[in-house]
Amino acid sequence: MKVITILATVLSLNVFAAIPSLEGLMRNSSNKELDKELVVAHVVVKRVAADEEFATSENVVTNYFKYMFITAENEKDYKKSLVIRYDDSSYQVSGVSNVTAYENLDSLFGKDTTKDILQSSILSYTFNSSFGFNKVFKAIEPSYKSNSDLINKEKASLIEDYKTFLVKKKDYEKKAKEYEESVGEAPVSPLESDNDQKQAQLKSIMNSSLYKGSNNLKLVKRNREFVWAIQLDNIKGEFKNENHQLIYLDLNTDNGSYSIVPKSFVTYNGQYTLPKYIEVTTSDYRYEIEIPTYYLLNSTNKTIADRNREYVKYLERNQQRQGTQVNIEGQEIQENINLLF
Repeated sequence: MKVITILATVLSLNVFAAIPSLEGLMRNSSNKELDKELVVAHVVVKRVAADEEFATSENVVTNYFKYMFITAENEKDYKKSLVIRYDDSSYQVSGVSNVTAYENLDSLFGKDTTKDILQSSILSYTFNSSFGFNKVFKAIEPSYKSNSDLINKEKASLIEDYKTFLVKKKDYEKKAKEYEESVGEAPVSPLESDNDQKQAQLKSIMNSSLYKGSNNLKLVKRNREFVWAIQLDNIKGEFKNENHQLIYLDLNTDNGSYSIVPKSFVTYNGQYTLPKYIEVTTSDYRYEIEIPTYYLLNSTNKTIADRNREYVKYLERNQQRQGTQVNIEGQEIQENINLLF
C-alpha cells in the first residue's frame, strides 16, 4: 500500500509538471529556483518611436535601474523590494537619482498599462514571478484562468501534506538511527488510513485531475518542433516545449496592442537563466529591457528599510551637490522621463 500511494503521488506531481499553466509559464520556469535571500538586478530600459531603431535613433530615452528583491519566505521582508534609479550606466552611488521602497509586489503596479507590462516582464525574469502578468491577464481577458482558478485545491493540499510528511519522515529516521532508541511515534502518511471509507476517499482524490477545466494551452507543432500555444481573444503566445521559455506573447488591451519577445537567453553566474534582452513593442513605441547584471546574495544583515535609508543618503547628497551647480544660460535640459514608474 505504501509503495503504491507514494508512486501515485510521484506520478501526480509529474503530470502536473508536464501540463503547464499560462501563469506557471510566465514565471520563467526554465530558470532555477532562487536559492539565496536577495536578488540584485541591473535593468536598463530604452524607448524609441515604433518606426526607429535603437542603434541609429537620436531620440532614444534610456533609464538605468537597480532592483533588489527579498526572496526568502522566512524573512520578514519577503517580497519587499527596493528600486534605485541612476543617471548613467556606471551605477555609482554618485549617480543615484531616485530611491523607492515597495512593501509588496502589488505596489510595483499602477494604472498605466505600458508600465505594468514592462514591470511584469522584469518581475517574470528577475524574480521568477508571474504576479504582474497574472494581474494584466485578468484585466484584459475574461477567459483567462489563473492557477487558483484551475487547481483542484483538495488534491493540491493533499500533495503538500504529503511533501511535509516526507520531510518529517526523513527527520524521524535520521534521529532514530542516530540515537538508536525510541524518538516518539513515527509520522503517518496523509495518504494512508485504517478506515476503508477514508482510504477510498483519499484514493479518489489522488486519482482526480490536478486541474479543473481547461487551462487553454495546447501542444502544437511548429515546423519540426512542438510548442505550447495559447490562443485567447486578447492573449496569444507560444512557449518552447522542452524548457518552457517564452517565444512571443501578444496582448490586446484597451490601451492598444503589445508584443513581447525575449531574446538572447544567457546564464548568469553559471546558474540563473534569463534573457539578456526583452523587446516590448506597441503601436507608438519600441522598448528594450536589458539585464546586464544579475546575481543573488545571502544577505540578512540589512533589511529593505536599512538599504533604503542608505541609498536615500546618497540621493540627498547628490541633490545637494546638484543644487550648488549653476545652469549655463541657454543650455538645453533633457526631459526627465521615467519609463517604469
